[in-house]
Amino acid sequence: MKLRIFSILIFMFTLFSGTAIAANDDQYLSGYATALLKGKYGLDTSVQVRGRELFIPQSVRNDSQYDAIIDELSQLKGIDTIKVVSDEELARIGTKWRRFREPLFRPLVADPKWPKFHVAYHNYSYEKEGAVFNKGMEGDIGGTFSLIRTGAGDYTYTEVGLQGRVNLFMDLYKDSTTSSTTTLINSDYMVGIPLTFAFPGFTIITRFFHESTHVGDEYLLRKEAEEDAGGAHFKRVNLSYEMLEVLAAVEPNSWFRIYAGGGFMPDHAPRDYEYWMWHAGMDMYIKSEYSQAPSIIVGLDVKGFQTTDFTPSYSFTVGIETFENTFLTFEAYTGYSQLGQFYENKVTYYGIGFHLY
Repeated sequence: MKLRIFSILIFMFTLFSGTAIAANDDQYLSGYATALLKGKYGLDTSVQVRGRELFIPQSVRNDSQYDAIIDELSQLKGIDTIKVVSDEELARIGTKWRRFREPLFRPLVADPKWPKFHVAYHNYSYEKEGAVFNKGMEGDIGGTFSLIRTGAGDYTYTEVGLQGRVNLFMDLYKDSTTSSTTTLINSDYMVGIPLTFAFPGFTIITRFFHESTHVGDEYLLRKEAEEDAGGAHFKRVNLSYEMLEVLAAVEPNSWFRIYAGGGFMPDHAPRDYEYWMWHAGMDMYIKSEYSQAPSIIVGLDVKGFQTTDFTPSYSFTVGIETFENTFLTFEAYTGYSQLGQFYENKVTYYGIGFHLY
């Protein structure tokens, strides 16, 4: 079991890292060059970058500073050639599909099931058939990656991406059955394809994904030993489903977002697991204007599933940036467990974690 999980983690890390590294950040170069033309040369125009080629409109050639502009743009790292094109051709270039390093729909700060790189230590009040897990370690490896994106006008984009996640929950418990200080309780696996539409101040993500859950072998040994000693029988649950989820996010500015939506599961096991869920929340990413001051993230995520009578489950996260895009977080949760094996049980936890965004 441990070898299988380790192999999956290595595979996903290699896949996701390779995708992120290989992606061309044309959007950044386009934005930088556009800002340079406007800020330094007073030109209210835009440019496009595709595959190390920089395309500028014909109007720039008529500017008296044309030679200086070309000289400066040619010094940009990641640009091999500069081409002057008509406004119509520049617009067509802007609608070509291309790959990006960052997805249009930013990660949900507080959603415990959103694909991300994350490790956390939690104090639990988590009851299942009489057992209480007081200390738990939880780890995630995964993310959302942009595959191709196209523009459909000023600041309007469509994107197809890839999502994947492996989640492990371990109980920090001295197990006399296996002589282990950590027992793998639950592992969840998720893979999906998101389709995102972004407009000024408004983003919609539609994603179809598969998720499955597995109970840890060491935990099964523990429960068998407890049952042999007269304890309650442990009922194993093999929860899996396909879900179509839609989330709409309103972003009035660059640091605040509120979102809401829901999902439908056309196929699921066990068969009595019901079809619908709702999902809402808000998050903030407060980036300081001063280089030495840390950034702060705050998030609240709320979900309800039909199979648990749509009862809300609340997740809260607040964090401070320790390294670039890495946050030390305080995390709290109350509601039905987000671990698939124990979805019928209520859990409350709080603790600290590290998030990589």
